[in-house]
Amino acid sequence: MTRKMRVTQKGAGKISTGLHSAINGDICFAAGETFECPDDVAELYETRGIAKPANDDSVPLSAAASLRDEEAIRRLAARGHYSAESGCLLWLGSKVQGGYGQITYRRMSWRTHRLAWVAHHGPVPDGMYVCHACDNPACMAIEHLFLGTPRENYFDMRSKGRHRFNAKLTEAQVVEIRRRIAGGETAVSVARDFSVRYGQIIAIKNGQAWKD
Repeated sequence: MTRKMRVTQKGAGKISTGLHSAINGDICFAAGETFECPDDVAELYETRGIAKPANDDSVPLSAAASLRDEEAIRRLAARGHYSAESGCLLWLGSKVQGGYGQITYRRMSWRTHRLAWVAHHGPVPDGMYVCHACDNPACMAIEHLFLGTPRENYFDMRSKGRHRFNAKLTEAQVVEIRRRIAGGETAVSVARDFSVRYGQIIAIKNGQAWKD
C-alpha cells in the first residue's frame, strides 16, 4: 500500500530525503511538492518531520517557512563538509564529548545538530531529543535528523549498539561531568553525551559514586 505525502521541509530548490534508494533512488522534491511512497516509508518521513499526508493542512507552508533561521543555517554550512558517500553534512569545527559539534550562536552554546533542527523547524518540544538517523554525532544534515523521546532515543542507541549499560568512566571524564553539572547542564544532557545511565550521573552529582 502507498500513500501520498507532501514535503514539509523548507528551502530554495530541491531537497533530498536521503533515506531510501529503493524508490527510484533518493527521493528529491521541493517544499510543498507531493509524492507517493510505501506506508512504512510515509510513517518514517512523518515521524522525522520530512513530510506529512498531502491532505493535512494543519501547518501551512508559509507558517512553517517563517520558522527558518537563515543566518544559523549559513553559519553551520560555512563550517560543514558534505559527504557524498553518506549524505551527511559533517561539522568541521570544535566538538564535545561523544563527537557532537558545538557552536556559539547569538551568545548561546549549541550542539550543532540541535541548532540545525531549530534553524529549520523551530524550537524543540519539551522532553524531546534531536536524534541522528545516520548515527553520526557530527552530522548536521537536516534529512538525517528526527525528534524522539528519551525512551525512543535510548532504544535507538541500543539498536545501533551504542548503549553501554555498565559503561566505565575515567577519572578525567568524571571531573568533566562534575564541571558540566556545576555549570548548570542537566543530568539528562550529560548522560547522553557520555553514553551512561541518567542515574549514574545523579550518583556522581550527589557524591554517591566516585567519592574520592
